[in-house]
This record gives sequence, C-alpha cells and structure tokens, in this order.
Amino acid sequence: MILYTSKSWRVPEPIEKDKNIPITILKSLLQPLHDIRIIIILLLIGITFIVTGIIIVMKFYRKIAPKEVRQLPQP
Repeated sequence: MILYTSKSWRVPEPIEKDKNIPITILKSLLQPLHDIRIIIILLLIGITFIVTGIIIVMKFYRKIAPKEVRQLPQP
C-alpha cells in the first residue's frame, strides 16, 4: 500500500507504509514543509514562543534583582 500525501505542484512522492508507523507519520508530516505558508506559520509560532520566554525571564529577573540593580542611575 502506497500513500500519497504531498499537496503541491510537484509530482507526489510515494510513502511506503512500513511497520514503523511513527516514522511514516513523521515522513508524511515533513513532506509538505517546502510549502512557504507552513514555514512562515512555524517561524511565527517560534518567534512568539521566544518573545514570551524573554518576557517571563524579565519578570522573574525584576522579582529577583535587588532594588539597587533595578533603579536606573539618575543623570
């Protein structure tokens, strides 16, 4: 049994169904990655995760840091 999962202008590449079902699922998930929209969506998701991580780290740093470090030097 051969599964065709590529949706694009290319000729669909056959994915042979072997006994390793997770590997087959991974192959079918990685196949349409050349589509530009999916890459842009993944990049946006990654950027949002990085930004939220930085915000969380800054909030914890403000809680941990002493008041001398927090205050900016007055000109």
